[in-house]
Amino acid sequence: MPFMLHIIPEILYQQETTHIVFCSNISPSDVWYITLWGAAYDMHLNKLKVMQKKTVRMMYKTEYNAHTHELFSKLSVLKYEDLYNYEVAKFMCHYTNGNLPRPLCSLFTYSFNVHRYIPWGNGFF
Repeated sequence: MPFMLHIIPEILYQQETTHIVFCSNISPSDVWYITLWGAAYDMHLNKLKVMQKKTVRMMYKTEYNAHTHELFSKLSVLKYEDLYNYEVAKFMCHYTNGNLPRPLCSLFTYSFNVHRYIPWGNGFF
């Protein structure tokens, strides 16, 4: 998707416009099913992470090797790792509150239903 940003005129390089372009073209494809594929090995996700960083650098017209942490903060967008952690936390919150469809609820078991003690890592699932 970053190639689309090359054709945007100079006038459109404002923070509001860049945020709209990012959220409408790049972000939806990232969020879709990230709960499933976000835990893949880094070698598989590296291209997506690099593409996300390149896109943000192009939007702000910075150097190819500029740090992107501040740029993501300005854009109010989460990086892949943060987005994955947020979506998994949201999914597990829905599971804990019983708001998931029935087939998804059968995927998890509370650890206290399996063990008589709380296992290391004090995980509940």
